[in-house]
Amino acid sequence: MTSSYGAIIYYPPCLGGNWLSSTIHGLETGSRLPSGTNRIFDLDKKSRKILCTHLIDFEKWHIDPVGISDEHLYLFSSSNLYFHFCQRAYKGYLNNAHGLYIDLDHIGEKALELMNVGHYLLTDVDFSQYYHNIDLNYDWIFYNQNKFVNQLIEILYPYDIEIDCEFILDSIEVYKQNSVDPTKIIGDRDNFIWLSWCLVWLEHQQKTEFDFLVRDSSSITELASNLERYQNLCIESTLELCKQSLI
Repeated sequence: MTSSYGAIIYYPPCLGGNWLSSTIHGLETGSRLPSGTNRIFDLDKKSRKILCTHLIDFEKWHIDPVGISDEHLYLFSSSNLYFHFCQRAYKGYLNNAHGLYIDLDHIGEKALELMNVGHYLLTDVDFSQYYHNIDLNYDWIFYNQNKFVNQLIEILYPYDIEIDCEFILDSIEVYKQNSVDPTKIIGDRDNFIWLSWCLVWLEHQQKTEFDFLVRDSSSITELASNLERYQNLCIESTLELCKQSLI
């Protein structure tokens, strides 16, 4: 079976794939910007020329072979585990409109659940495919929108899609309004996603469990207090992760 699509853009969960497909659809049809509902873009209209889908478990989403050669396969992702964690937490596990939602009241229990999410992102061999050979760098959405636009144009150019840079830039703003900006919560003691990331990264870096800092925390304030001595280490190492992902 031959695909009706000209190319495939693979993307990881919770990292903007449906938004990207909706943006491309807007370019194809001259229609409105992506809308976003409850932080996600799953219900928006999708591109007719570029198939945007997950790399892992591809067959689960598209049973029929698509017959697209390797030169028409692209990866939209980030090599920055911190960015993956932030959006997975914000759009999935802390979003009560999403099927991944953690339905727990105790802040410590929620943090432990997010630590499991972070452990998966750090250690799962299959998921690690999303960290390499990236064609469209997700991080530019927050660091340099023009670079993101240029990378996207380079991908779309061969597929007879009308390019409108202002439309793409406006679409990026819509996406950012429906996302957490990972660059702005680094070091924020009042942000639960940041504090949970600190726990994930500390366990990964120091090869020891830090759940003892979580179990007795009944509020974000208590959790932040328990983590205070490690804040500078977490900030410095996270900034370094962000720097490396832009190289």
